Amino acid sequence: ESRKDQVQKELAELKKTLGDKRSVNLKTQTKVEENTRSITKFREEISQLNNDINSLRNTSEESIGRLEGEREKNERIINDLRNKLSDADHDHAKSKILITKTRNEIEYLNSEKSMHQSQNYQKRIEDFISSIND
Repeated sequence: ESRKDQVQKELAELKKTLGDKRSVNLKTQTKVEENTRSITKFREEISQLNNDINSLRNTSEESIGRLEGEREKNERIINDLRNKLSDADHDHAKSKILITKTRNEIEYLNSEKSMHQSQNYQKRIEDFISSIND
């Protein structure tokens, strides 16, 4: 009987060990499932972050492309304005020359007019004196 008690005792210990192992196994299985859910969640977050990064990259590249296009357009406008300014400066210089030339011609014509008027007055005076003498 002692052998029977011994076997029952060992059987009880094995059952206890089996229960402990099952409990540990269940806890481990729960942790594995939690970790699997966490890993799945992290994979989803990583995937979303990658999508966000790609979206931002595409948006940035599009924005950079638009800005480069606008910069080129603005450079063309600036060059056109510089050319127009150069033309305007040239026209302004020509206008100044024409104004000076016109002013000189007016002064010359005024002096000719004055000389002609004074000659005309001289002739009238001479005519008047001549008519008085007659």
